[in-house]
Amino acid sequence: MTCAGAVASEFESPLTTGWARTIISCAEGWVLERKLTAILCADVFGYSRLMGEDEEATHRTLTSHRKVIDGLIEQHHGRFVNSAGDSVLAEFAVSSTRSNAPSRSRPH
Repeated sequence: MTCAGAVASEFESPLTTGWARTIISCAEGWVLERKLTAILCADVFGYSRLMGEDEEATHRTLTSHRKVIDGLIEQHHGRFVNSAGDSVLAEFAVSSTRSNAPSRSRPH
């Protein structure tokens, strides 16, 4: 069996909490680390409309809210991944017993 074949068969298996961190190594010398994470992707509802109505106020509000979001990401041991305009992408490590990410859901 080739190294690539061994890795492909590993990924076909369903993840369970016992698989929180799995190290797969191959004879060719590379190592792939797999871990469970919770991903946060958020953006501002109506951002384009708000920018069209009052660009300066929208930018000030976005900046102040980003400080709050960044603080919450850090408080919950997350890692800021990227941001583009009004969006934020972050990841949170997941333990086998509970998530470190905030558990608030979006209102409907």
